[in-house]
Amino acid sequence: MGFYSPFFPRELISFIRERMRGSNPQRSDLHLGLFVGHIQRFTYLRFCPLCVQEDKKQFGECYWHRLHQGSGVELCPTHQVAVMNSGVLARNNNNRHSFISAEQSISEIKPYSLNLSDRDHENLLKISRDADWLLKQQNLFLSGDNLHSFYVKNLYERGLSTFKGRIFQDELLEAFKRHYSPTILKLLQCEINELTKNHWLTALFKKNSRIRHPIRHLLAINFLGYTAEEVLKLSAKLKPFGDGPWPCLNPVCQNFKQSVIKECHLTTYYKRRSYPVGTFECICGFTYSRKGPDASAEDQFRKSKHKKIYGTLWELSLIRLWDDEAISLNQIARRLGVGEMTIKRQAALLKLTFPRVGSEKSTQLTSNLLYYCSNSNPETKKLNLLENHQKKFLEIRQQYPLVSRSRLKEICLGTYDWLQANYPDWLETHLPPPISNKGKKSPSSEVDWEKRDIELAAKVKAAAVHIRSNLPSLVRVTVAQIGRDIGKYHQLHTQLDRLPLTAKVLAEMVETHEEFAVRKIERAAKGFLEENICPTQWQLLRRAKVHSRARPIATQQVKEAIDAALESLASIDAVSDAEKSSINDSRTLHEV
Repeated sequence: MGFYSPFFPRELISFIRERMRGSNPQRSDLHLGLFVGHIQRFTYLRFCPLCVQEDKKQFGECYWHRLHQGSGVELCPTHQVAVMNSGVLARNNNNRHSFISAEQSISEIKPYSLNLSDRDHENLLKISRDADWLLKQQNLFLSGDNLHSFYVKNLYERGLSTFKGRIFQDELLEAFKRHYSPTILKLLQCEINELTKNHWLTALFKKNSRIRHPIRHLLAINFLGYTAEEVLKLSAKLKPFGDGPWPCLNPVCQNFKQSVIKECHLTTYYKRRSYPVGTFECICGFTYSRKGPDASAEDQFRKSKHKKIYGTLWELSLIRLWDDEAISLNQIARRLGVGEMTIKRQAALLKLTFPRVGSEKSTQLTSNLLYYCSNSNPETKKLNLLENHQKKFLEIRQQYPLVSRSRLKEICLGTYDWLQANYPDWLETHLPPPISNKGKKSPSSEVDWEKRDIELAAKVKAAAVHIRSNLPSLVRVTVAQIGRDIGKYHQLHTQLDRLPLTAKVLAEMVETHEEFAVRKIERAAKGFLEENICPTQWQLLRRAKVHSRARPIATQQVKEAIDAALESLASIDAVSDAEKSSINDSRTLHEV
C-alpha cells in the first residue's frame, strides 16, 4: 500500500485496508482503480539477476522482491540493470493460493542493461528509486490539495501554467516530450494521444482530478525536477512574495520601509497570462499592491498601478500640506511619494479647496478631475458598467435576432458573463427562449458516424490546404485552427475516438512548430526573391518572424531550410555582379 497511499484519498486507503482485514476481502485493485489509464500489471513475476546472486550469498537462496513487481520499475535501483521476466505467471487463475519458490523458478542468467539513451536510463533509474523509497514508507499520506498546489507552483514557475493553475497545454506537452522519449513512455504504458487535449498529462494537473496511477505521478514529479521524497516533505504553498513580513510604503508613516506588515492577500491579475498580485495593508491604513512574483529583495519596495488605499494618516498629511502656501504641488507629491496628478485627484476626492491658494494655474478643478471623482464611487462605476454592458448586449441581440443562447454567449462572452454574475434577472428577461429537447431522440442514436467521418475528413483536409495556401498571413495548421475554420472545434476535440479517418487526416495535416518555421522561412525567401534582394540570415529570420533563440530553429530541418533559402537568394548577388560587369563593359566600348 505504500506505493499507492500518498497519491490516493486517505478515506479510500482506510476503506481498502478494512476490506482486506475482513473475512471476505474483495479485490483491492478494483477499488484502487489500478487499471484506469490502460496501465496493466506485469504478466510474469520479475527479478534482478544481480539481486539473485546476492540473495544466495547472504541467505543461501533467492526470493521474489516486492520492488521488482511494481509498475514502472524497469531497472533495479541497487544494481542499475534491467529487471527480467521469469517463467512464473504473476496471477495463476487455476490456483490463486499456490506458492512458487523463486529459488526453484529462477535460473542464473547474465544481467544486461536496457538499450536506451543515457537520458532514458537516468529517468528510469530515478523512477525506480522513487518506487523503492515509497515501498519502504508506512502510513504516508499527501492530501490531494497539497499535491495539486505543488504541481501548480512548479508549473507556474516554469511558465507552463497561470498562477491559478490553468495549463498551457501545448507548451507543457512540448516540454514533457523533450524530457521523456517516446520509447520510455511506451515502455511505461504512458503514451500521450496528441490528437486530443484531454490526455492523461493535462488531466493529472487538474484540481480534484480522478484517481491516477502512481507511475504517472512519479513521471510528473521527475519531470518537475524532484524526487518523491522531496515532494512529500516540501511545503507546496505558493509564496510569490516570500514569507514576509513586508514593508510599509507610506512616506509619512513612522514604519516607512520597515517590515511590519504580516499578511499578504493574494489575487490574480489577468492580461495575456495571469500573474499573482499581492496586497499589503499597514496599521496606518496605507494599502498597496504589486504584481509578482518577486525576483529580488528590492522588489518588496516596488508598487504597481493596482489597488491603493492611502489611509487616514496619509490623507491628513495631504490636507495639511495642501493648505500650506509655502509648499509647491511638486514638493507635496515628493513628500507623499506619488505623482502630482495623484495629489490633485486625491484632493478632489477629499473636496479640498480648488484652486490652491497661491497656485491657481496648476490646481484648477478640470473636467477630467470631476469625471475621476464621479467614477471613483464604486456604485457609480458599477452603474456605468451596467449601462455599457446592457447597451452592447441589446445591440448584439438586434444584430443576431435568431441565434440560440449558447451561440449568443460565444459572440459576446465577456458581456454575457458580467451580466450573468451581476444582473442575472435582467439577462434572463432579454435572452431568447431556450430550445426544448422534449420528445427528441438522443443525438447519438441518429448519427451515422461512418458518413460523418468521411465528410469531416474531407473538410479537415480542405481546411488545412486553405490555411496553408490562401490566408494572407501565415497561420500554423493546428487542430484548433482547423476546427475554427470548419466550425467543428468541439467535434475535433471530443469525438475523434469515433472518427478514425478524420483522426488520421489530422495527424497528417497538422503542422509541428518546426514545419511551420520552415514554411515561414520559405515565404520570406520568396518575398526577397520578388524584391530582388539578397538578405543576411538575421534579415531572413526577422522577416520570417522566427526568433534566433527559439527552439524550432535548433532542429536540423529548420537549419536546412535556412541554408537552402540563403543559397537560392545568393544567386541575386551573382546576377547583380554580372549586370554591373556588363554595364561597365558597355561603357568602356562606348568610350573607345
